[in-house]
Amino acid sequence: MFEIFRLLPVSRGWFTMPINDMVKIKICRQSGYRAGIYCDDTYPMWVPQGGLRAAVCPWHQPVHLDKTGKWQVTGDCEPPSEMITKNWFVLPPSMEYYYKTKNYQYHVLPPFRPDCALNTKSNPMELIYPKEGAKIYIPLEVDGKRGRMVCNAAHRQPGIKIFWHLDDKYVGETTDFHQVALSPPPGLHKLTLVDANGNTVQVNFEILEK
Repeated sequence: MFEIFRLLPVSRGWFTMPINDMVKIKICRQSGYRAGIYCDDTYPMWVPQGGLRAAVCPWHQPVHLDKTGKWQVTGDCEPPSEMITKNWFVLPPSMEYYYKTKNYQYHVLPPFRPDCALNTKSNPMELIYPKEGAKIYIPLEVDGKRGRMVCNAAHRQPGIKIFWHLDDKYVGETTDFHQVALSPPPGLHKLTLVDANGNTVQVNFEILEK
């Protein structure tokens, strides 16, 4: 392979960009998608003309805040003239869970002010594991007993409690670090999570016998 590389021309001007077959578009710096109307930080990039059909950034959205900028508000609790509207980079809770540990510039979406109705369009809680329809095999431990599966969830609101239910039976609660170890028997099961604000997530999964 290295012998082939040594035979290649050294010149940096080896290829000429086919400008006539390309277009310059704006790219969202945070997501890498083609910039949408809510992407503020963008940069230009030459791409093939088919790039005009590329998906637009799905993670930027307008957010309405109060004058302090610390709370989300709606028209039910704050006059529109008193609101501040900002474009915000918002990832799903499970993606945010990992992304923010590696990107210090990521800003978590502010919570809704207590006197405001919660936004019903998005759930601030997401189950990372297990996913809907998962088929899971729990291996035996050294002592011959069946081990446990570790369930993991993410929530945008720090410090909030999540209440865990397996097959409609309460199994515990978590705060901040949302992980629970369970030992369900082989068969079909339902895992339900309810946070302190009443948001609910539910998945069905199967534990395999072998």
